[in-house]
Parts: sequence; structure tokens; C-alpha cells
Amino acid sequence: DTVLAVEDFLNGNNVGIFPNPATTEVNIVMNQSAEADVHVFDVTGKLVIYEANTFIESRHTVDISSLNAGIYFVRINANGSSITKKLLKQ
Repeated sequence: DTVLAVEDFLNGNNVGIFPNPATTEVNIVMNQSAEADVHVFDVTGKLVIYEANTFIESRHTVDISSLNAGIYFVRINANGSSITKKLLKQ
């Protein structure tokens, strides 16, 4: 049997964020548990939230209540790979 690694999930785009748009928090869901770094950037590329070495078992919640309304990018780095998702904060 072939076993998928975390990077296969990340490269396969099997990472989701919800709700989107969001108001106070956003959930990151992955198909496989992983140790991950979570970065949230504003549209200028400024890092506004960083959570290092976050263990995502299947879902992880990020508090975005301090952010202004607008467009953000959530980048999840795990096992040498990364994926970026667009997030609308209301």
C-alpha cells in the first residue's frame, strides 16, 4: 500500500479553511495529523499572526478577532511543504 505523506496532502490541496468569510475565528482542517506552522498575512504581505509548531490533529482554530476586515492569506507549512489559502475577514 502507498502511504501519503503530509506534503502529498499539502501539494494535493487537501487543506481547508472555514468559515470563509470569517469574523472571529477560522478553522484549519487537514486530512492527516501534522506539526505545522500557521502564518496569516495581510494583502501587503505583512505577517499579522504566527503560530509555530502547532499540532493539527484534524482541525485547528486560529483567533482572527483582532484583525481588521479585509483579505488575508493563510499559509500552512508542514513537513517541508506549504500551502496558502485566501481568507476574507468580515
